[in-house]
Amino acid sequence: MRYLRVVLILVAAAFVVDPPEGSGCGPFLPEAQFGYLYNPGPEFLRGELGIVRPQYFRRNLVVAYRYLSGAPLTAEEIAALSPQVAQPTQWPQGLQFGGPVSAARWLAARNAVPGVAPLKSIETDRHTFVDGYYAAYQNCLDDAFDTAAATLAKRVAQWGGKSAQVAEWVRGQDEVFANCGGGEPLPGVPQTPEQAAARQPHIPAPLPADADPLLAADRQYQIAAAAFYATRYKDAEAGFRAIAADAASPWRDSAPYLAARALIREGTVGGSRDALVSAESALRAIRDDPRQARWHGSAQGLLDFVAARLRPEDRMVELGAALSRPGLGARIVPALTDYTALWDRQNKVPAERSGIADWIASFQGGGPHPIEHWQQARSTEWLVAALVAAKPNDPAAPELIAAARKIPPGNPAYATAAYYGILLQTARQQGDARQWADEALAAKPPRAARNSFLAERMSLARDWTEFLRYAPRLPVAATVAVADEPLADYRGEAPPDVTFDHDAATVLNRRVPLDLWVDAAGNALLPERLRAAVAQAGWVRAVLLDRTAEARALALRAAGLHPELAAPLREYAAENARDARRFAAVFLMLRTPGLAPVVREGFGRYTAKVGAIDSFRDNWWRLGTPAPAAAPPPADFLPPDARARADKEWEMLAAAPAAPNYLCAQTLAWARAHPHDPRVPEALHLAVRATRYGPGDPSTRAWSRQAFQLLHARYPRSEWVQKTKYWY
Repeated sequence: MRYLRVVLILVAAAFVVDPPEGSGCGPFLPEAQFGYLYNPGPEFLRGELGIVRPQYFRRNLVVAYRYLSGAPLTAEEIAALSPQVAQPTQWPQGLQFGGPVSAARWLAARNAVPGVAPLKSIETDRHTFVDGYYAAYQNCLDDAFDTAAATLAKRVAQWGGKSAQVAEWVRGQDEVFANCGGGEPLPGVPQTPEQAAARQPHIPAPLPADADPLLAADRQYQIAAAAFYATRYKDAEAGFRAIAADAASPWRDSAPYLAARALIREGTVGGSRDALVSAESALRAIRDDPRQARWHGSAQGLLDFVAARLRPEDRMVELGAALSRPGLGARIVPALTDYTALWDRQNKVPAERSGIADWIASFQGGGPHPIEHWQQARSTEWLVAALVAAKPNDPAAPELIAAARKIPPGNPAYATAAYYGILLQTARQQGDARQWADEALAAKPPRAARNSFLAERMSLARDWTEFLRYAPRLPVAATVAVADEPLADYRGEAPPDVTFDHDAATVLNRRVPLDLWVDAAGNALLPERLRAAVAQAGWVRAVLLDRTAEARALALRAAGLHPELAAPLREYAAENARDARRFAAVFLMLRTPGLAPVVREGFGRYTAKVGAIDSFRDNWWRLGTPAPAAAPPPADFLPPDARARADKEWEMLAAAPAAPNYLCAQTLAWARAHPHDPRVPEALHLAVRATRYGPGDPSTRAWSRQAFQLLHARYPRSEWVQKTKYWY
C-alpha cells in the first residue's frame, strides 16, 4: 500500500519560508532555553550576533555572513526582516470561518446584494492526487476576492443593487469561485453525488449578443478566470489573450499579465516546463513594454519565480550575490525567502560559484575545507568557520586560537570566535582557556553568549566557590511547541530571572555531597531564589539520607526563604525524638507535592506553588537507578573525598523507593504505632492521594490499598474518610 504524503505546491510569485518541524500532540510545557537553537533574538539583526551556531536556520546564517564579512545590514533591511506585531483579524460582522479574511470580505459584500441567496463560506484550497502524492494549494488568492469585491461595488454604483445586471454579474462570479476548492478525489474513496458535482468545472455561460456591453465584457473575464481556477489553463490563457485584444474591454490592461499567470499555473500545478518557458517570454515582454509600466514590478517578481523553477542553481547564484551586499532594502525579504527555499528544495548548492553558499555549507558541514579556505583568505568569516570545524589536534589549531584571540570585543565575530576558540583551548591548555573565558565574560556579551561562557567557565572551575559563581544563568528563550519562542508570561507570572541550566543542576544533584548543599543554601554567591531551591531540596535529601544535623540546618534555612513552609519546618527542627521528627518531615512532604530531593533546572515545576498538586503529575519524586549512559559530568573542582561522599549519597537516594511508596510506608508505620495522633487520618488520606498523583511503580497500588483500608477501618467517622473514596 502506498503512503500518502501532504505537500504544498507553490504557485505564488515567491516561495514561502519553511516552518520549523512540527511536534506531536501536547501538552507542550515551556522549557527554558539558555541559548538559541535555530532562531536568535531580535538583537541578531542589529549585528549583536552572540555565538553563531551551525544549526541556525540558513536565513540567519545569511545575516551572520553579512556582518562577519563586513557588509552589515542597512536600517531598511533590518526593519524589513524584523518580526511584525500581528494585528487582530478584523472579520466582517456575522462572518468568521477558516478561509482567508479577503474571502470573508467578498462574502460580506456579495451577501449584501438584495435578493441574492447568502453564502456562508468558500473553500479556497484545491486538492490533487498525482503519482501517488496528495497535494493541496490555495487556488484562489487574496487579490481575486479583493478584486471581485471592488468590482461589485462599482457595478452596484453604476447599475443599482437591485438591477438584473448586478444579479447576473453575481451569478457569474459565484460560478468563478465555485472552482476554488474541490479537485481530484482520493483513489478508492467513495463520493456523494454532491461531492462529485462540486468537483466538476463551473464555467459561466456566455451572455446573448444584446446583453449590456459592460456586463458582457465582465462575463468574458469571468469565463477566463473560471477556466483558470478550474485548472483549464490553456482555455484561461486563450481567454485572457482575447481580452487583451479587445480595445473596449475594461480588463484589457491586466489581461496579458493574467495570461502569463495561467502559463505559470500550467507549469507548476500542471508540471509543464514548456509552459514555464512561454511564461518567461510573456513576462519579459510585459516588463519591457513601457505601456505596461503598472505591471513591471509584478512581472519581475514572477520572472524571478520562473527563473528559480527553470534554472535553480543560476538563480541561487544571483540571489547569493544580491544577499551578500547592501542594497536590497525591503526586497531582502523575498530574496532571502526564495534563497533558503531553493536551497531546501535542491538539497545542493553551487558552492564553487557563490561565496556565501560556500561559507554556509562549510560552516554547517565542517571538514578540512574551512581551515584551508581561512589559511588562504585570512578573512573573519572563514576564521569563524575554521574554528567551528577544527579539532584540538589539528595542526592549524594554535594558529586559529591565536587569530581568534586578536578579534576585539566590538567585532560582530567576537563571541563566536571566543567561544569556539575556548573550546579548542580547553582541550589543549585549561589555564589559558579559563583566562580567556574570564575575559569573554568581562566583555559583557549578549545574554545567550554569556550563558555559554558561564557554562564553559563552570566546567573549568577550580573549586566550590567558582562552581557557585558560574552556575546561575538567565534564560533567553523558551521551547513550548517549537524552539526559540520569546520569554513571556508562560504560566500566569513572569519567568524566573535566574535559574540553573542542565549542567549545573546535574552536577549539584549527582556530584555534590550534602555538607556542601548546606553551604550553598546560605552562600551569597547564589541568588536568593536559587538558595531557596537548594535549601528546600537539600532538606528532603537530608531527611531521606537520615542526616539529622544537615536536615536541621537546611530546614532552618529553608524556613527563612520559604514563608509558606516556615512554621512546619521550624517545628521539624525543634523536634528531638527521632521517629517523631521523621514523621513531621513525612507529614510536611505529604502536604507539599512540590518537594523533591533534587533541584530542578530551567523554569522548574510548571505548578509554581510548592504546596499545590501539579496537573501534569510533576509531584514528589522517583529517582531510580541511573543508566550508565546517564553518567553526570565530572566535578574535578571538588576533592576526591567529597566526590566519593556524593557518589555514595546518590547511590543511596537512587536505591530508595519512589516517593508515594516511601510516604505510605512511613505513614503506616507511624499510624500503627501512634493511632491517637490527630494528624494520622489526614496523613493516611494524603498518602492515598500521593499514590494517585505521584510517580509510582508496580508496588504502589498495594501501598495505596493499605493506607486506604487502615483509614476506613480505624477512623470511620473522620472527615478524611469522606474525602478518600478510592485507592489507586
